Amino acid sequence: MASRPGTSQAGTSIQVTTNFYRLQRSPVNNVTVYAISFTPEVESGNRSLISAIISKGSSEIKKQIGEFIKAGNVIFSKIAKADYFSTRVVLKNNAEYIVLITPVTTITGENVNSYRMYANSVLKKMLTALDLKQVTIMPKFYDPRETEKIQHLKLEIWRGYTATFSHHLQDMLLNIDFSSKIIRDTTALECIEEIRANSRNQNLENNLNNEMKGMIVMAKYGNFKCYKIEQVLINENPTNSFLGREGPITYLNYYKKQYNLEIKNPRQPLLVPYDKNGPSKIKLIPEFCVLTGLTDEMRKDFRAMNEIAEFTRLAPNKRLQESNKLATNLVNNPKCREISNEFCMQINSSPIQVNAIRLPQESVRVGPNQSDMINIDSRGGFNLRSSILSPVAIENWLVLTTDRDASNRDRLIKTLVNKGGQLGIRFGQAVQMNYQPRSLKDIIRTLNQSQGGRPIPQIALIVLSPNDKRGYDEIKEACALTSGIPTQCLKANNLNNPKKFDSIMSKLVVQMAAKTGSAAWQVAPTQGLPQKTMVIGIDVFHDTVHRAKSVLGFVASIHPAFTSYFNTTRIHNRVGEEIGGHVGDCFREALNAFFEATKKKFLPEVVIVYRDGVGDSQIEAARNYEVQAMKRILVDYQGYNPQIVYVLVNKKTNAKFYVQGQKGIDNPPSGTVINSVVIPENQSFYLISHVVTQGMASPSLYRIIHNDGNIDLMIVAKLAFKLCFMYYNWTGGIKVPAPTMMAHKLAYIVGQSVHATHVEALKTLPWFY
Repeated sequence: MASRPGTSQAGTSIQVTTNFYRLQRSPVNNVTVYAISFTPEVESGNRSLISAIISKGSSEIKKQIGEFIKAGNVIFSKIAKADYFSTRVVLKNNAEYIVLITPVTTITGENVNSYRMYANSVLKKMLTALDLKQVTIMPKFYDPRETEKIQHLKLEIWRGYTATFSHHLQDMLLNIDFSSKIIRDTTALECIEEIRANSRNQNLENNLNNEMKGMIVMAKYGNFKCYKIEQVLINENPTNSFLGREGPITYLNYYKKQYNLEIKNPRQPLLVPYDKNGPSKIKLIPEFCVLTGLTDEMRKDFRAMNEIAEFTRLAPNKRLQESNKLATNLVNNPKCREISNEFCMQINSSPIQVNAIRLPQESVRVGPNQSDMINIDSRGGFNLRSSILSPVAIENWLVLTTDRDASNRDRLIKTLVNKGGQLGIRFGQAVQMNYQPRSLKDIIRTLNQSQGGRPIPQIALIVLSPNDKRGYDEIKEACALTSGIPTQCLKANNLNNPKKFDSIMSKLVVQMAAKTGSAAWQVAPTQGLPQKTMVIGIDVFHDTVHRAKSVLGFVASIHPAFTSYFNTTRIHNRVGEEIGGHVGDCFREALNAFFEATKKKFLPEVVIVYRDGVGDSQIEAARNYEVQAMKRILVDYQGYNPQIVYVLVNKKTNAKFYVQGQKGIDNPPSGTVINSVVIPENQSFYLISHVVTQGMASPSLYRIIHNDGNIDLMIVAKLAFKLCFMYYNWTGGIKVPAPTMMAHKLAYIVGQSVHATHVEALKTLPWFY
């Protein structure tokens, strides 16, 4: 049997404080769930109409079941009725509805979904009582009164919280974390006018939609909700009418009547927000919407980003204070206390503390000798100062620049040759070539053809203009689909960056080495795992802006030391499809590549998959489809039955952990594993594998959903920690295991630039770095 969490003696024990809070009194066995339906029928997605009907009929409903909370299409109440009841509601426009309210279940500890929905509905009522606004569909609540203005950047930082109940082992726990949202002092109308001015009589509608589709805007009225722009309608404006609750009404009159807002520009176009359920019925007025997030120029401004970080990346002690502040308000605020008493939801304002395990710090082996080891420093990284593990000479390589950057080419080549020599990588003489942007794609396409007696290059280094996305896309597409020769792109402005030039060149030479078959370093084997182990990384890229087809990225190790990998992709037919229907086919290809790489001597005894990008609602689908797809492939390998461990990795979690350090509350050290109390189920753990210099080190959540080898959970955690140091793009620990990050990068570059599965020649090289 696999051991329970915490039973493996894998490291030292440390105490951590969490941002989870217990319930002192909960509603178990005390709340009835009622389904609501309507005659005439109301679409389940028409939330505004449902809310209006329930609000109008609330007094009659309370006569039957007392105080209640509505959540979606159900109602929660402490009063249980044995049979259904109905009430008649007439709205202002004389529309008449019969509301049928039917008892369906009682909330119990076993009925986790209803329990969680109820707890979060009560929590939302309490947060609303604190005047916090939920501006998105995410459980994030902001206080419009607590904002920070950065005048010279024309930004406003909204401060608030992520707050939600979820089930953890045997308990329903409340998670509270600090959250911030960046609001720009620029309206959507100002953005439209700027694009109009730059369009120069070209197709304005296309330009507006190309620029603004996918932008997030906040409506500066009502509940300050945020919307993603789906379309700009230049042929409609606020003088148009729509069907309101009381009949047809113009946008001009609606905003005046509903919000007392005067639309100053009656000829401005309308915005259509994205709606996952289909065509949106809502249309927004650009004048009343402000843009959110940062511009590309701000992201490139180091000083601006540091200034913004002062408000968005809180130090651990301040972040914990913010979580505790909200927990205390939920307990002590009179309005919240009244709600908690009414609905049996009393929260403990003290954060939960748990014992965690700190894994031994890693070291990496470089150079040809077993003794060539480098220890990871206190910042979670290391420096390469001698030969890499297994260098491959780069005898033939090509350097491409425009005429403008040709003067820097000699210095670039000389620096790379010197850096390579220090790492044991011998560079041959580079072939130098000038290119015109319009001819670059054709040059890359023909790299695999001998030109004028020159040998075919192992890699091409291209110096690109900093913002030339089209050029980058063309390079990667031609490389991936036609030539099969790895390419390395370098932004031209990095050639004239005296402060960062040296470090950029150091990273560049390692990337080029990896792309031509070198192994840069390796970590020590994981005790408890056989040498014949394969690790797999899987991720899916979704283009939510342009609605392109989703891409499955699949990366699998083909060397026992996890220094080289097979990679492939699959294009999904359905937009947004998450579950990888092609996992089985990719697994077959990976096994064949592993067999070839080991000179047809053996196949892996253990296969451990680290799969990113699966939401809670898709866990069962991943177990039933992806795992079983891999199992079916093994039928073709008669007598071969490796142990498969399938682990879901989630790097976007609201869990935060704190330790008491020499200077007060601090981040836990790299290698901290939390595997009790606050984990979602037995076979799961949080791992902090990286070090940050500012703000919080966010953990990644690992959930083992299949383990037919009964591999100990702590072995899976130790391997994950080691693999976080095996990403050759970074000399240090990253947030997820290297194969998972590689799968992410692979899916992203194919989804953004290539849009098809790459040629065979690249499937054992990390061309996507």
